[in-house]
Amino acid sequence: MYLDKLNEEPIFLLGVGRCGSTFQQTWLNRTGKAWVWGEHDGVIGRLLAWGQETRPSQNLRKFSYPHIGEDIETLIGSNLDADATQVAWMDGFNGDDIVQIERTIISSLFRTRLPAGRSRWGFKEIRYGGKVRVAERLLTLFPAGKIVHTLRSLFSTVESSIVAWNADRPCSGLAGYSGPSRDGCAFIKALANSLVPPRFLTTGSC
Repeated sequence: MYLDKLNEEPIFLLGVGRCGSTFQQTWLNRTGKAWVWGEHDGVIGRLLAWGQETRPSQNLRKFSYPHIGEDIETLIGSNLDADATQVAWMDGFNGDDIVQIERTIISSLFRTRLPAGRSRWGFKEIRYGGKVRVAERLLTLFPAGKIVHTLRSLFSTVESSIVAWNADRPCSGLAGYSGPSRDGCAFIKALANSLVPPRFLTTGSC
């Protein structure tokens, strides 16, 4: 079961708001055997953050992980009176199990209710556009998967955001707009920073 999930080929459409990822999602869903689900409020990022914290836990690596697979009855009988620490930290999982849980949860969530005739799953999410670690982790869990990271021109992205989201307080430095405010500047700067994450290749979109 775990090997099957390791060989899956999901498609991850990552970007920021108004970058064109919904267009890509719609186009992919009209062709072939792939089905790309929509946004999910970034919950996968929070799942991966849990795994990132749990796998390298110093206490688990010191007191629990090294003893996985040992005979539990022998462990209790030999250590309870002398040193209860090992018993107190006795668990049935290790770091590799957490990786399998991450992979299984993600696969199960997005394989659920695939339309008839669709066998390849995926999702689009604008909340991971600048979070390179999320993208890297997804490819680690699904090495056969593909990431499409869409980068639209900054001006077009901001212009589209203003129209769609009523973000009507842009910086005066952008041609054609006026009425600067701190909120508008912060909006544009945050957008620009998320558009160009380090160590990650992107695809352009007009």
